Amino acid sequence: MHEALLDVNNGLVSSFHALDLEVTDVRTLFLLLDRDRRGFINVEEFLLGCFRLKGEAKTLDVMKLQYQCEWIMHNMASMMNMLNRLDALGKTESSLHLGTEDADPALTSPVANLVV
Repeated sequence: MHEALLDVNNGLVSSFHALDLEVTDVRTLFLLLDRDRRGFINVEEFLLGCFRLKGEAKTLDVMKLQYQCEWIMHNMASMMNMLNRLDALGKTESSLHLGTEDADPALTSPVANLVV
């Protein structure tokens, strides 16, 4: 049994080398291949993923990733600003309704009960 596993492992390593893939981080490879996030990959996902990973990143690939990261950061900052404005609005309204500036923000903030 042990020899059979070694043969499978050697075959996988050889397959990765034939595709010009370096597999040093198996978990990262799995996460990249498991695009539908089911926790397992089928043969089709494995083969398509390996072909997508073959070779080196092109400048266009890197620029696309940079653009996507910047887009995500911009949208996260916009969401944080919106949540901060909602939080400030909730504190202002609660102060007016309670007649005090020292209202407990955990009880009055519309953001305090937000589940993310």
